[in-house]
Amino acid sequence: MRGYNTQMREMTVAQSKELVGYRQQLDDIERTRQAVAPQMQRMVKVLGEFVAADLPFLPEERGDRLAQLQELLPQPDVSLAEKYRRTLEAYQIESDYGRTLEAWRGELQAEGGLRSVEFFRLGRVMLYYQTLDGHESGWWSPGAPLGGA
Repeated sequence: MRGYNTQMREMTVAQSKELVGYRQQLDDIERTRQAVAPQMQRMVKVLGEFVAADLPFLPEERGDRLAQLQELLPQPDVSLAEKYRRTLEAYQIESDYGRTLEAWRGELQAEGGLRSVEFFRLGRVMLYYQTLDGHESGWWSPGAPLGGA
C-alpha cells in the first residue's frame, strides 16, 4: 500500500507541474494574441497606404479586399488564425501584381469624357493605355496620370 501511495504522490506532483506548464502556455497564447491583433491592424493600414500610392489598376477589387479585411479584423467570431491568413493572403496578392503582366479593356476618364481603351500593366513598373482605334496611347505617372504619348 505504501508503494501505491508513493506512486500516486509522485504522479500528483508530476501532474501539478504539467498543469503549471499548461497555464503558462495559455498565458503565452493570450500575450501573443494581444500582440498579433494590433500588428494585423497596422499591416492592413500599411497595405491600404501602399495601394493608394501604387499604380491605379483594379481599384474596385483592391479596395474591396481592403474593406473586407477592415471589416473582418474586429469580428469576435472569426479566429485569429483566419484573420492572419486573410491578411497574409492580401499581401501575397499585392506582391504577385509586381511579377505579372495584365491587359484588359476598360474606361478611361479624360477631358472629353469616358473613353474605351485597352490597358496594359507591366508589373508595378508601368500602366499603359491605347484607344481602341490605336490613335492615342499614354501611360500613368504620378505627376500626369495617364498622360498621352
